[in-house]
Amino acid sequence: MTDTELEERRSLLKDKKGVSIGILRNRHFWRDRWIMLFFFIAFMINMAAIAYVIYKFPDLPEFLPLHYDSTGEVDYVGLRGEAFKIPLIGTTIWVANFFLAMLICKMEIAASRILLGGAAVAQIFVLISTFTIIY
Repeated sequence: MTDTELEERRSLLKDKKGVSIGILRNRHFWRDRWIMLFFFIAFMINMAAIAYVIYKFPDLPEFLPLHYDSTGEVDYVGLRGEAFKIPLIGTTIWVANFFLAMLICKMEIAASRILLGGAAVAQIFVLISTFTIIY
């Protein structure tokens, strides 16, 4: 194998590695303090909601009211294991906004901040919903 062939193969490997983990090496994203602040606030609030469900889970009744209509009447009752649905939805929102923010960070850092700030606000609503249903 010649030196030029080796160089070509090395460049192909670098390209493949860059495609698979290149998004995680976004320096603009990891060095912005507002992005990191919103990222960790959203993460910690989400973990608090999950921890609260885990803490209360042994004491929960077998069936929980999980949804209320506009008059305050229960219109959906589920098993206690379904109490994890709300934190799971919050996790999905957080992860989706995290990856979208990483994708657009180089082009528009303000949009990344808004996405992760929105994820933090969504986690606050998730936490409130979790407390309301389980308390």
